[in-house]
Amino acid sequence: MILWLSVALADPAALRAPEAPVVAVDAGTPTCSAAAWTGAVGGGWWVRDDGGSAGFALGMRRVPEGFGWTAHGAVGVLASLVRPGLGAHVSGAAGIARHGNRASHRLEVVIPMSLGQGQVRVPVLLEGGSAVRVGRLSIGGRGGVGLTLSKGRPSYEAQGALVVGFHREAPVPREGS
Repeated sequence: MILWLSVALADPAALRAPEAPVVAVDAGTPTCSAAAWTGAVGGGWWVRDDGGSAGFALGMRRVPEGFGWTAHGAVGVLASLVRPGLGAHVSGAAGIARHGNRASHRLEVVIPMSLGQGQVRVPVLLEGGSAVRVGRLSIGGRGGVGLTLSKGRPSYEAQGALVVGFHREAPVPREGS
């Protein structure tokens, strides 16, 4: 039981940074994470803010130009820091997004599952995020609410974070902006 309390939302949320940067840091609750991308493939690590677990995941993303649908997926390994044990992380997200020259917004359904020691935890969250570009930096926020299903029982989950990203290039001004 202690193990699964510690990995309730073990999630590399920086992999879903709103502005699609090359490097992102997501500092919030219940996890802090960082991610780096090379095109559509990236890797991220996370640690729970209560020190209960940590992990690493590899992921893929689809980010639209302008307005469109977005998708993220990741698989990885997590380690309980409360009671020795390893588990797996599998997450998926899909939704809509608008990526502009100076600001980006997204709204997605996110499912960051934790599997291990004969148990499965399935959080289902509605998550939103926004960010603005300031030169090569993007600064924004992310938040989500939803339910976690474990052993047939639902529990409420909430999360939020400040997200900072670094981009290879500053945004190119569009005509008329």
